Amino acid sequence: SDLSIKTRADFNQIRMPDPDDPAIYEPYRRFIAENHGTDLGLFCMMNLGSDPAILGMGFETFATAIYDDRSLVWDMLEMYTDFYARAARHICELDFDFLWFGDDLAFKTAPFVSPRVFRELFMPHFRKVAEQITKPWLFHSDGNVMPILDDLLSLGMSGLHPIEPGALDLGYLKQRYGKRLCLCGHINMDVLSRGTPAEVDTLVKDAIRTAAPGGGYVVGSSNSVSYYCKAEN
Repeated sequence: SDLSIKTRADFNQIRMPDPDDPAIYEPYRRFIAENHGTDLGLFCMMNLGSDPAILGMGFETFATAIYDDRSLVWDMLEMYTDFYARAARHICELDFDFLWFGDDLAFKTAPFVSPRVFRELFMPHFRKVAEQITKPWLFHSDGNVMPILDDLLSLGMSGLHPIEPGALDLGYLKQRYGKRLCLCGHINMDVLSRGTPAEVDTLVKDAIRTAAPGGGYVVGSSNSVSYYCKAEN
C-alpha cells in the first residue's frame, strides 16, 4: 500500500496478512527443496520489526511521534513485531541453516534514539520476536550501534553485520565480543564500487588480520552491493 501512517486514523486502516497462513511459506519450502543437498548455507532474511514501523511512518513522523504520540509508535511496533514473532516461529520449522534479521537502528555517529528510549520502546518488542527464534541468527544494522549493542546482544544473536567502517571499530569488537559473536562484513562499499582491486585486496587482508584469528569473522561488504560495484573487486 502507498498508505503513509501519520495519525491514529491512518493506523486503523492497516490490514496485516495472517502470519499463520501456510501459503505464505510455500516459496520458502520450494527454495529449500531446490537447494537441499548443495554446499550452500541457506538462510531467510526478516525484520525484527522496527524497519517497517519507521518506513511506514516516515522518519520525521516516527521521530516526533516518540514524544508527541508515543502510543502510536508503540502500537506500530506491536503490530509488526506480533507478525514477525509468529512468522519467525514458522520459519524456524523450515530447514534453513540460519536466519538473518535486519533493522537499521543508527546513523554513522549514533543510534536513532537514546539508549533509554531504545530500552523502553524497542527492546520489549524485539524480545518478543527473538524469543521465537530457535536457529542461529545474525542481526544487521548500519551505523554506530555501540551505545545499544549490549542490549541487542541480550536478544541472543550469533552474529553482527555489517560493521560499517567509520561507525564501528572492527578491532575493538573483535577484542571485546569476538568470543561470543561472529562479525560479518566491514569491507568499504565505496572502495568496492570505485576503488582498484589492489585497494580492495589491502582492505580484505587488513580485516582478516584484525578479525579472523580464532575464527568468528565472515569477510564481506559493509552494505548492500551497489549495481555499479566493479565485478573485479
